[in-house]
Amino acid sequence: MTNDTNASPPNDPLLLEHAIDRFGAQCEAEWLESRGETNYTSEFLEQGYYVAPMPASAAEVIKGFFSDDNACKISGSAARDGYYKAGVNTAVAVQMNKNNIYYDQPQEEVVNALEQYFDSIKDEIERQMAHPWEVTNVRAWSVRPSADYGASTWHGDGFSRYVRKFLIFVNPPNAEVGTTELATRKGEVVQIEADTPVCLLFDAAVLVHRGRPPKENAQVTAENARQIIEVVIGPAKQTVTRCVFAGLVARVPWNYAHEVAEEIAPSRYVPEKRGGLRFPSLKRLSKAVSGAKKQLKKSTGRSKGERKLPEISNLSGRLNLGGGRRWKHRGWINLEGAPGPANPFPFWFSETVVLPVPSSSIELVYSSHCLEHLDDPTVERVFRESRRVLNADGALLLKLPDGEEVIKRWRQGDEDYFSERWGINKVTNTWQSRGVQDTIDSRATFIFCSFWNEAFGHNFTGKRNRKSKDPRAYNGPPPQVGEMAKELIAFDSPHDIASRLRQTIIDNEDDYTFNHQNCWSRSELGDLLSKCGFRVESFDVNEIVQRHPDVPDIQRMDDISLYCLAVPV
Repeated sequence: MTNDTNASPPNDPLLLEHAIDRFGAQCEAEWLESRGETNYTSEFLEQGYYVAPMPASAAEVIKGFFSDDNACKISGSAARDGYYKAGVNTAVAVQMNKNNIYYDQPQEEVVNALEQYFDSIKDEIERQMAHPWEVTNVRAWSVRPSADYGASTWHGDGFSRYVRKFLIFVNPPNAEVGTTELATRKGEVVQIEADTPVCLLFDAAVLVHRGRPPKENAQVTAENARQIIEVVIGPAKQTVTRCVFAGLVARVPWNYAHEVAEEIAPSRYVPEKRGGLRFPSLKRLSKAVSGAKKQLKKSTGRSKGERKLPEISNLSGRLNLGGGRRWKHRGWINLEGAPGPANPFPFWFSETVVLPVPSSSIELVYSSHCLEHLDDPTVERVFRESRRVLNADGALLLKLPDGEEVIKRWRQGDEDYFSERWGINKVTNTWQSRGVQDTIDSRATFIFCSFWNEAFGHNFTGKRNRKSKDPRAYNGPPPQVGEMAKELIAFDSPHDIASRLRQTIIDNEDDYTFNHQNCWSRSELGDLLSKCGFRVESFDVNEIVQRHPDVPDIQRMDDISLYCLAVPV
């Protein structure tokens, strides 16, 4: 089971978050593969929410959750042992109890009615989320008309993108007696309204949302009050609809996705300096709410507690592939293989990689000078995974070494082009150890394909053996480049040049880690993207920059880069 009680809980919120993200992606990949789905989408995946109907007969029984005998107070300790819980201190608890009435675990008939309802919708919820699921906690509260605190203000939950929520409205939700308002993945503000009881499935971790309390002058009764049952659900190998009542501040068990957690825990970045940096979770790295709160202003005619929507609604709607170990920007997810302060758990790309991101949930996938470091099967897999995670209106934006321009400047003998732009000067001191001359031929081939050895260190983790006098240290093109240059310079295909050099390294070296190992012309890149479900819209750098000016550092290295903008088909 997902929650193996024999597993040792790591009690590390950041590790737990990353583990659930990767476990959720695995569950989703298996579900899609079992159904032969490639470019899958659903109402929930596109919008970030889905409303399921609830029979009035079921709702009537479930209302028993809100019995006066079950009423209780929330506190920061209201969580079962072994559970990760929300941070609620005494002052927060006082405000929460002032705004809401909370309830303990209900009687058996209510639990049975909830589980029967979950059974009735389990297949549809699987189809909406594209993976099996299980309940990790159930809690309930009633909202007072004057509520203006906590869940009644605009917020996003953060944490894993694969931890979602049901909000069960046992009374029909509307603006008069209370409802929930959220911003969809597309930024549209939606208020949940219905004439019958409903169950709202939504991406609480990502979408900004708020509860709407009953209006001050509303005629609120037991039959129409905003009574909410919140159900936290997580990914699973098989759907389990059994209710779990772990406490009013409980979220998920510490040992959730424990096998994945055990796998990635050893790779966690640890600062070398004693008492080093503390790392915020992805919740805080991507959470736009904290900054957006400053933009909230009261508007004329609104009641107490009502605020304008934050400008940024999707907390992690953009994905950077290989942004570097220090790269972090609000609203972005960065998947990077080198560990660092902003990348505590490295993520490696391979020909079987599954991006830890739900399908159809991303508006922009961006990659700058990363894919040239990967082999052909891995690049193709990354493109197909990018196609999976992009929504229908999304885009893929690439920056790569401009191989066609490199060939042109190589043939022209343009020494200036190969001097400072590529950072080659930092490693040419290692070339003599392998008899490689510092020439235009060597520098040009270095751009297409190169490698470093163990004595050199690592090019991207910052662990280079800079002070080492080891004569074996090397970072450069294949030493056979002098013999190959005359033939390679006549090639018109950047990909063919890179492939020949790559194979030469494989055939002749025992100790190597590739730096660059791939390159494409515009036509080669366009053909590959088409094979993976994309259509190229533009290779024009000025047009692309104009359309996406808010992408961090989009113009960096523009003089040596091939820019490509593609869209899903």
